[in-house]
Amino acid sequence: MGRYIGAGWIGCDEVKRALQEAVKDWDDHRKTLDTLERALQDGEHNPASVEQLPGVRYAARAGGMYWLRKRDEAVRLSNFTAYITEDLKLDDGSGETRREYVIENSIGRARVPVKVYPTMRWVAEEWGTLAKITVGHNHEKHLAAAIVDLSEDVKLRTIYTHLGWRKIGGRWCYLHAGGAIGAEGVEVQVGDTLAQFVLPQVTDVRAAVLASLDILTLAPPQIIYPLWGAIYRAPLGEWVPMTTSVWLAGRSGVRKTAMALLAQAHFAPSVDARSAANWSSTANANERIAFLAKDTLMLFDDFAPHGTPQDVQRLHGAAERLIRGAANRAGRARMNSDATLRAAMYPRCGVLGTGEDIPRGHSMRARVLVIEIKGGDVDIATLTALQAKTNLLAEAMSGYLSWLAAQDQGAFAKRQKELRALASGTHTRTPENIAVIQLGVETALRFAVEVAALSAPEAEAHKRQSWEALKALAAAQDHLLNSENPAQRFLDLIGSVLSSGQGHVASTEGGHPQHASAFGWCVGAYDEDGPIWRAQGRRIGWVKDENLYLEPEATFSEVQKLAAAQHATIALSQTALWRRLDEAGKIAIRGEDDHIATKVRTVDGRKRAICLRVADVVELPETKSAASQPKFDGLPF
Repeated sequence: MGRYIGAGWIGCDEVKRALQEAVKDWDDHRKTLDTLERALQDGEHNPASVEQLPGVRYAARAGGMYWLRKRDEAVRLSNFTAYITEDLKLDDGSGETRREYVIENSIGRARVPVKVYPTMRWVAEEWGTLAKITVGHNHEKHLAAAIVDLSEDVKLRTIYTHLGWRKIGGRWCYLHAGGAIGAEGVEVQVGDTLAQFVLPQVTDVRAAVLASLDILTLAPPQIIYPLWGAIYRAPLGEWVPMTTSVWLAGRSGVRKTAMALLAQAHFAPSVDARSAANWSSTANANERIAFLAKDTLMLFDDFAPHGTPQDVQRLHGAAERLIRGAANRAGRARMNSDATLRAAMYPRCGVLGTGEDIPRGHSMRARVLVIEIKGGDVDIATLTALQAKTNLLAEAMSGYLSWLAAQDQGAFAKRQKELRALASGTHTRTPENIAVIQLGVETALRFAVEVAALSAPEAEAHKRQSWEALKALAAAQDHLLNSENPAQRFLDLIGSVLSSGQGHVASTEGGHPQHASAFGWCVGAYDEDGPIWRAQGRRIGWVKDENLYLEPEATFSEVQKLAAAQHATIALSQTALWRRLDEAGKIAIRGEDDHIATKVRTVDGRKRAICLRVADVVELPETKSAASQPKFDGLPF
């Protein structure tokens, strides 16, 4: 009859010593067991004369658990007996495992984290008023030690708390909420959000893959190939990280969520929205879900910023954290209570977002492949038919995962690199986005050919169509990126400041310029000579011929106000923004020392001015673009 001391539990020195002493001299204890039985009564203290049992500190009887404090005294610690029956090792794939004890008594069963076990506060939380701990100095600590000391035949179990690929016993296994593909007897426990990610056994792999291929008839190629590629690209994340998120954007009612749930049904055979995460959840919760949903396509549904500016900013910030983390494969560093660093949580899944809006920001949109869906794009009859075949879609994924485990995984990264070299785009991330999704399409087509769901010529035709669709999507993506380019966004906002009357620019003489209405002026009255122009808002600069000379602080301030009114911000500092404008070729005149902004004399004295072309800010039919950038020799006034 042995003793079990829970791994990982740390108590005070007194309890440690008690545990060490409790495992000694068991034979002597057995010899005097009958004596102990007579000594322990229902009372808290039993002063009956009992010879001290060598090495024994704790005992359990029907009346409770006892601490043998002195030779003639047994202190009752509780009105119940409890034993640890299981020691659980919880592995979420972060490298930091947690442990829990399963503790049973006549009242019930409790599952207690090892870190909180010594406090004994869990007794009241789990068993309520039925379980009582005797009041006394260090009684809780002694009870914790007694339960550990008296527990026998404790079963050790490893439980995985994440999805996706793990190497178990030297071979790749794919964990899902119902167990593991490629291994027997593997325990997986995940939270409610991921509980539906259960993959079935394959009954007819060819029929299952044919059902998945039917998705390609659901919508136009530019919509459906990227989505289908994302489905089969997500499980490759163990070997080639999926750094591109996919976003279905469109107004309410265009079936974007239904399509996204159909895609996710390959991993969670349900079209129930409860199997999806939601943007209304906290950023930390979604980050944790994305970490645990490893190597799956995880849906984050219904991105619809509304409410106060703070609410809108919070939602955009949450989307940025998730998408940027997926692209960079990095999360926020956090600390333990002892000041050591915890493992960072970052998305290990393929992120699939839906919403009426798109996360803003140039850098953000460069990391997302946006698929815009309009009314009539989705074939409703095909959608309805496929929603009745979700179990087949999950079977197709089960077969695909078994096939992947036997492939040369090193070839995936090589092929993605080749595809990236063939792609193009105005942003450096665009070729990467195309290559990431095309790799999923090609790998799935190769699997379909091997299970006789497609012929080689059919697969080749699909591959070409997918590539053309992705190139068309990349061209549309360039338009979205340009609209969020900080330099272009800033120029557009300056034009809005002037056209809305929030600010104005003057002529070099201080009055209204030509085309005054385009530069923030309005007609205040009329006289015999014609309209009398009145300046609106704050003056932010001057105009001379084809150039605008803007005061940096005044211009930046007014642009920020307008952006805030639109629930947006200019995320760059002034210095960084001027540099972006210069890189984009929007600075018309540079300083003598090649600085972007140089102190120059204006009608108001010495000011710093940023010189831009009028044509880049406002549209004037008579305005002509400057043919060159003249060397700075002071403002022309």
